Amino acid sequence: MQPDVEHSVADALDVQEYSSIHTTVLPSGLCVEYALHGHPEAPEKLVLVMGLAAEKEAWSAFVTAFFRVSGNLEQFQIVAMDNRGVGGTDAPNEWRYSTSSMAQDVLMLTEHLQWPSFHLAGVRFSRPFADVAGVVAWIPRSALARRAQISAYLSLIGNLFKRTLHARTMTMLRVLYPVEYLENPTVASSLYTIHSSRLKASRLRLRGLLGQYAAVLGHRMTRQRLGEIKASSIPVLIIGGGKDRLLPSSHSSTLGLRLHGTHTTTVVIAESGHGIFAQYRTDVVGALMRHICRLMPMTTTPIPTSAIVGGVKDILHGSASTILTTATQIYGPFLLGGFLLFEVLRRCFPKLYTCQPTSVPGEGVRWIPHVWTVTDDKIMEVCGLDTLIFFRFLRMGKHLAAFAVILSIGLFPAYSSTKLLEQEDFIDRLTISGLPRNDPRLWATVFAAVAMTLFTMYSIARECQVYKERRHQFLAKASTQQYSVLIDDIPEHLRSHAALKRYFHAIFPNQVEFCYIAVECRALERQVAMRESVRNALEHALVVLHRTSRRPTHWEWRTGDDGWWCFSVKTVDSIATYEAKLHQLNNDVLVAIREIEAQQKHDDPHEEARIVAANGRVFEYGVPRVWLQDVDMPGLAMSRSFGDSVATSVGVISDPQCSELLLTPGSFVIAASDGLWEFSPSTDVVAMCAKGVPYEDPQTTCDLLVAEALERWLDEQDVVDDITVVVVVVRGDDDRRQEEQL
Repeated sequence: MQPDVEHSVADALDVQEYSSIHTTVLPSGLCVEYALHGHPEAPEKLVLVMGLAAEKEAWSAFVTAFFRVSGNLEQFQIVAMDNRGVGGTDAPNEWRYSTSSMAQDVLMLTEHLQWPSFHLAGVRFSRPFADVAGVVAWIPRSALARRAQISAYLSLIGNLFKRTLHARTMTMLRVLYPVEYLENPTVASSLYTIHSSRLKASRLRLRGLLGQYAAVLGHRMTRQRLGEIKASSIPVLIIGGGKDRLLPSSHSSTLGLRLHGTHTTTVVIAESGHGIFAQYRTDVVGALMRHICRLMPMTTTPIPTSAIVGGVKDILHGSASTILTTATQIYGPFLLGGFLLFEVLRRCFPKLYTCQPTSVPGEGVRWIPHVWTVTDDKIMEVCGLDTLIFFRFLRMGKHLAAFAVILSIGLFPAYSSTKLLEQEDFIDRLTISGLPRNDPRLWATVFAAVAMTLFTMYSIARECQVYKERRHQFLAKASTQQYSVLIDDIPEHLRSHAALKRYFHAIFPNQVEFCYIAVECRALERQVAMRESVRNALEHALVVLHRTSRRPTHWEWRTGDDGWWCFSVKTVDSIATYEAKLHQLNNDVLVAIREIEAQQKHDDPHEEARIVAANGRVFEYGVPRVWLQDVDMPGLAMSRSFGDSVATSVGVISDPQCSELLLTPGSFVIAASDGLWEFSPSTDVVAMCAKGVPYEDPQTTCDLLVAEALERWLDEQDVVDDITVVVVVVRGDDDRRQEEQL
């Protein structure tokens, strides 16, 4: 056999000459889109069922080749439909589709078209129609375990996440066609044009794709079912490709052996890939025509639809058991694995999973009965009201689910029917699917729905009553959280205890007892953590010295003259190094704490009392400022200053608040006016000094700080306040000797 190379693009476009697109709503409520090809009065009808996640336009090359056979245009009418979730057909809001439901979609469409009989041709996804004369491809569940197939399916799934149309098209070509076939430039160019245009116009939805993959993975074709097909002697044609990456040809051969008989024909094209209906469309059309012609002596008309429906039902029953089995196989290992993982993590991290280790049994699974015995009062006491209500909500859901299960068990006798076929699955006999329309037993479902509604309303009312009682109990407690209010996004000028309390007293006089500000102190926390780490290392080094009488050493990165780390290490005395680091960190932590405290006390009540006693005023203008009693001046943002005679008259003093801090060689002191601190946080100022002081003279560092402050003033306002900066660097003996030598 030779692959069809010429007119590939024309085949895809010429099919428009034979088609007309229609939509209809099936009795199930599903809106489907389908294309009719050929003459409407043709005596022979052919249904084309496409495979996984493919639209009906994928049949284009086959339809064109089929109607190029002399006489087929007058003899046959073809319908190709989009499966649910694909193309123009609706995507039902279901967690998974089933092959049986899609088979019923096709049967309902033929009833809508008023086709009393028809032939059927399908690709892999149409295996529920294995009892109908047509082309059938079969995917057993074990097929998905093979490496080549897994790679191909993963490529198709990954195609959804590729951004460019070119990448998606190339992946599709590599999956559908053999490499040798694509080496022909004419073929590759034609197929690229076809598939890129289809991908660009694709209407595949994620919900439909997931549903179709679930249907493929959930379908099971047992040997017993295949035996029933073989016993029915329904003519079947099986076509496979020898280089099919999605459906290996061995599956076609296996299916042929299972259905072996005079009524079964198997054709395997060795050089074909999965896109056999395009690559070898002429040979496929020829095999199908020979198969149909072979049927003509056996029956002058195709198989009637009534026989098809009966045969399909024989194959499709048992889907309920399949769903239960599949769900158990999928979710059972997840449940068991999650439980085992929880047990392992609970033992590895007891502090995280066991808040009260003395009260929860830790051996084996003895914690399970303990958890069931925990009372609501205990949960509320330990975890709070919100957690209790959340647990009660979950508990209510459990009760609703249990009540629904009880109702379902009660409905089994009402649904059970002796009129159903004996070969039906046991679970199918206990479901509502076996009841005809207007059956009196459907009233049992109505009563069950009413009972479920009433129980749900009762459960909600009971939980509301419990919530009100627990809420009153919670509010009756005298704990702090009952009368505390959390406020976010506080303006900067109110971010102090006194300023915030003054603000609330103006709004709620004598109603606010305390105001506290949660300060962001990430830098302080980092310094404290470093201090604890250095302290622990120092204690360890002292223990080593005590036990071995030898001073321990360790490696540290060597620093260059510019302060950066070099790619080399040096051996240092651990005790001396850690002592120096601890001393420096102690000072850093102390400075950080004092800075935070100073930020919270810039409007200290004691300072304000002194200003008021001196006939001055304190009110906020951006920040709390000092003013004369009758004139809005001087507006000084400090209560301690020197050189301002007007401010001195209303209680501003020059006596400094002193604190002692040990300065080591290499440290520096920054004294500056408010012109520096207005728009330059202290952390930024210290960081700039730390970079410049060790390598430049203090005067250069002062100039840098003044220039930076000036730039920030100009960025924020049109005026510039006075900027005065003094930097004092603490030198050691070594520094003085180096300066004397220079």
